[in-house]
Parts: sequence; C-alpha cells; structure tokens
Amino acid sequence: MAKRRFYKRKYRSLVAAGSLSLFIFFLTGLIDNVVGGWMLGEIALSAISLAMPFFTLIVFFGKLVGTGTAAVYSLECGRFHEQQAHRVFGQGVVLAVASGVVMSAVLFFGRSSFLHFFRASTNILDQASAYYFNFCWIALVYPLYQVGYNMVYNDGDERLCVLSDVVQIAVNTVASVLLTPRFGISGLSIGTLMGIIGGLLVLCIHAFRPSNSIRFRFGFCGEDLKNMFSNGLAASFSSLLTAVLTMYFSRLIVSHFTEHLLPVYSIVQMFVDFAGVFGGV
Repeated sequence: MAKRRFYKRKYRSLVAAGSLSLFIFFLTGLIDNVVGGWMLGEIALSAISLAMPFFTLIVFFGKLVGTGTAAVYSLECGRFHEQQAHRVFGQGVVLAVASGVVMSAVLFFGRSSFLHFFRASTNILDQASAYYFNFCWIALVYPLYQVGYNMVYNDGDERLCVLSDVVQIAVNTVASVLLTPRFGISGLSIGTLMGIIGGLLVLCIHAFRPSNSIRFRFGFCGEDLKNMFSNGLAASFSSLLTAVLTMYFSRLIVSHFTEHLLPVYSIVQMFVDFAGVFGGV
C-alpha cells in the first residue's frame, strides 16, 4: 500500500514537472510580447514576430540533442550498461557544446540574410536585428540547458526541474522589465538569455546531491548518435515545423498584405502556441 502511494505521488510529480516544462516556450514568447508591446510599442511587436522563428529553431536543436541524449541514456541504463550510459551522457554534452557553437556561428554570420528574407521596412528590420543579436549567445547555452534538464528529470529530481523553470521565468521577466528601458528591444532577448543561464545553474545543483547517479565519461558511438537523433527528432519536430511555418506566414503577410498586421499575427501565434501546450500535455 505504501509503495502504491509512493508510485502515485511520483507519477503525479513527474507529470506536473513535465507539463510545466511545456509552458516555458510559450511563457518566454509571452513575456517578450507583453513587455515589448507595453514599453516599446507596435514596431517592437512586429520585430519580435519576425525574429521569434529563429529562437524556435534554437529550441528545436536544443530538444533534438537534449531529449535524444536522455532517451538513449535511459535505454542503456535499462540494459544495465552503466558505463555505456555515462558515455552517452558525455557524448550528449559534447554534442550540445558543438551544436551550440555551430548554431551561434550560423546565426551570427547569416543575420542580415535571414532577416532580409521577410522584406520588411528598415525600422522593423533594425529592431528585429537588435532583438535577434542575442540569439547567438542563447544558441551557445540552450542545447546544454536541454541536456541538463532532461538528464536531471530522468534521474528523478523533477522538483529541481520545476525550480529551474520557475527561476528561468522569474529572471527572464525581471531582467526584461529592468533592461528594456535601457537597452531597448535588445533587453528582451538579454532577459531570455539570463533566464536560461539561471535555470541551467539551478540544474547544476543536482551534481552535488547524494541521489545523483549521472557521471560524465568521454566516448563516441555512431549507433548511439543515430539513436539520439531519431529519438530527439520525434520530440522536437513540432518546433521545427512551427519555425518554418511562422517564417513563411510572416513573409506572406509582409509581401501580400501589410507589415502593420504583424503585431496581430504575433498575438494570434501566441494563442496557437498556448493551444499546442495542452496538446503536448
């Protein structure tokens, strides 16, 4: 009876933590849109609408690596291949760092070409470029954050994951409100970056807990890499699809209608993202 109660509590705790994590992407976009619209106005909302698909791409690659690493790690643990599981984690960390560097470089050097794809006015593109610039730094950190989050969750410390989510949103909100008046729209993406770093630092607490069973070992296995991508793609494909469709519709609105509709599209997209959260839950 006691075991049954324990399993029920653990199940509810894991479901609650996993469901909360699905809200983070939505809340990040919500914070930027609300604070940007409140403090900077319509042009800021249009700029965020154009730049946000690139943040979604960062989320896609982060989930691809993070979810894939945790899935293969769990598989090796289930086979009682403890050392191989540790090497999978090490491979995931190296892959997260490498993918972060590559993404950051692509976003940095392709910034002008990517944003001019939308063919918006100079005012909006300048604002979008300022907001977008800090995505280069976010790309460095986010894959590592996703690996850490998924591994800590798999290791049974879902309460620390919840604390990480809360810290991420709280730091993001406070930093955005404080930095936007000084740095303009760039302050919003700086707030996002600070929130992710804060959440990652909270996850690092797990390394010092007695219950931590995660160990870092260097290693590489082509088969594990293949399984990491296949498992990660299943969980992250929706983010890739969202990014591509959002880019297309933003370009469509600017080209065939008017860029003044971008703030409206941004609000509609928030409701779509919110509905998607419940689909994931």
